[in-house]
Amino acid sequence: MTAPRWALPAVLVAAAVLLVVGVAAERRTPGEGAEHRETAEHRETGEQPKAGERSERVAGVDLESTPLVAAAVAVSLALAAAAWRRPRRRVLVAIAVVAAGFALLDGGEVVHQRDQGRAGLAALAVAVGGLHVLASVLAGGAPISAGGPGRAGSGPPAP
Repeated sequence: MTAPRWALPAVLVAAAVLLVVGVAAERRTPGEGAEHRETAEHRETGEQPKAGERSERVAGVDLESTPLVAAAVAVSLALAAAAWRRPRRRVLVAIAVVAAGFALLDGGEVVHQRDQGRAGLAALAVAVGGLHVLASVLAGGAPISAGGPGRAGSGPPAP
């Protein structure tokens, strides 16, 4: 049994919405601003963060910067639109790969939020990660439209 056509785009949109909710909630968390300022001071002075402090940076990139979050949401929404309009093999493979990558980042966020003692935000990150895993699975198992009459996947099965 295959998922309905709307399932993959709906999962991608839901993950994007929950990502925005999570980032907004984290930015409003008491003490978060002080922690980010302290991390920034360490970078300016060249001092390394102390044990227990964790920067939200990977390869020098702040994963929660507004432009990067906006880009992740835009990519998710663009992939949702592509999955709805033209669920072709290339699109579905791209969605599976991107969603799996997002799920890995979500896993890191779960660990970070747990380490910071923020159970609610950790649970939200688990939900976002679960949606990204689901999107990857749905994309991997979705029926493929070849895009034209007489092509495989475009008509009824042969007798």
